[in-house]
Order: sequence, then structure tokens, then C-alpha cells
Amino acid sequence: MCATLAFALGASPSGGVAWAQAVPEGATAAEARSHFEAGVSLSRAQRWADALAAFERARALDDQPGTALNIAVLQRLLGRLVAARQTLRECLAMPQLATEPDLGRDAALLLALVSDSIARVSLSVDPPDAAVIVDGVPAVDPRDIELDPGEHRLVARAPDHQDGRLDVSVAAGERASRSLRLALRPARVAMTVTPREAEVFVNDRAVGRGAVAWEGPSGAVAVRIGHPGYESVRRDWMLAPGELRSEQLALRAARSPWYRSGWFWAGAAAVAVAAGVSAAVLVSAEAPPDGGSTGTVLRGP
Repeated sequence: MCATLAFALGASPSGGVAWAQAVPEGATAAEARSHFEAGVSLSRAQRWADALAAFERARALDDQPGTALNIAVLQRLLGRLVAARQTLRECLAMPQLATEPDLGRDAALLLALVSDSIARVSLSVDPPDAAVIVDGVPAVDPRDIELDPGEHRLVARAPDHQDGRLDVSVAAGERASRSLRLALRPARVAMTVTPREAEVFVNDRAVGRGAVAWEGPSGAVAVRIGHPGYESVRRDWMLAPGELRSEQLALRAARSPWYRSGWFWAGAAAVAVAAGVSAAVLVSAEAPPDGGSTGTVLRGP
């Protein structure tokens, strides 16, 4: 014997009353019946979310077309059109509909209404192999994303690229196109230099002193570090998208040129003194014996 419960939610798509559910007798059936009755009561109070949960519990215990159809009605009322379409497809595939042609007709009509109300967004993504996630769920086909009416977040992800995000708002039955271009992930450089006053340049642009962090386009990156009194240092890197290159570097004190060195000038002074002494000796050796100015040599008797 079956117990028949009516879900008086309103008129069905075909114009008749809402659908009833035949639940077999038994322990499990009694629990399913209890949840079904709760769903009916909550629906009459327009507590749609609570009613949906009650019908879903009933269906988990005993999967019947009437329960599935009531679930689809509530999903539609709550704006969950994609889920309602799936529920209706499952309902129409149930063999029990062979004995309930009116219920099957109403399910088919509701399926057509729900399908027409689902919004669709065609998304063009660069790079084209990027994965698309819609409200946290991977999209089956980014070129044809089916959405319930309302607000949604689309996220695209691809290797070596920064995530792209797109917030969209769609109306029931809307058909729209959107595009999303992902930027390459930047390369990064982290430098810690001693002395801290040393200036760091990346691609000939000053980025800071001592400890610096830089990020920019990947590819060829030239780093130069300099400070007065120290030898400058240069690093040339080829950085991939997202790559981090870090280095700790201590500059070496610059060596003075030879003409500025103390030992050079000390040596030069010594050479100058020695040269002066030698010149004096040579002058003395070449002077006339009498030291006179006429060059005449006087002799005694």
C-alpha cells in the first residue's frame, strides 16, 4: 500500500496542481515520508531553502520522480537553474514515469523553462590553454560557461602567468562574451649589500641602497652595485617568469692608482734626494783646481 503526499506549491507548468509523491511502506519509507511531509510544510511557509533540504533528505532515502520534481521547483525558486536542470534530467530518466505521464509532462515543460533561463558567457582567454574556474569550480568549456542569474567570479590560471580575475553579473537567459588576458609573472631580485650605503641599480635604474627587493619583466636583468671607495660589481642574469634571484654581496675596497699610492711618493722623494747628491758630486768633479773664474793657473817661483 502506498501513502500519497501532496506538495501544494502552486500550479505546475502544465496548468495543473503541484505534484504528489507515492512512498512505499516500511521503516525507510516512514523516514522518507517524514522528510517529504516536512518539505511540504516548509514550502507552504515559503521557507524554500529549508524545504529543499527536507526533500533532498527524502530523495536520499527513496528516489522517486515526485520528490525530484519538487526539488527542481525549489532549486528554480532559489535561482539555482543549472542544478534544477540536472535534477529534471534525472527525473525524466526514472522508469517510474511510465506510470505517471502527467508528472513526466510537467517535468519536461519545466526543463524547457529552466534551460531557457540559464545564462551563458563565452570567455576568450590569452593564453588559450589557461584553466578557467567559475565560483571555485573548474569550467568544462570556457567558450560556453553556463551560469545562474546573478553575480559570479571567473578566475583564469596558466603556468608562468599571474591569475586573471573577472567578476560578471548576468540576467536570466543572457548571452554574453568576455575576454581575459593574463600577464606574465614578474621576475624578482633580492639583494643585500655591504656597505649598506651602496646603491643598487637594476637595468640602469636606481632601486635602493643596502637591502633592496625588485620585481619586473622577466628576461635579461642587469644588476649593478656601486659606492665611492669600493669596487663596483655587476651581475647579468636571464630570469624566467616568476623566478627569484637573491644574493648577499660585500663590496671590496677599491685599490688606489699607482700614482696616488703612499709608497710611490715616498720612493719618488728618495730618488729625488739621491739625484741631487749625484748632481752635486758631478759639479764638484768638474770645477777648476783653483776655483777661479779666469781659468789661469798661477805657479810659484
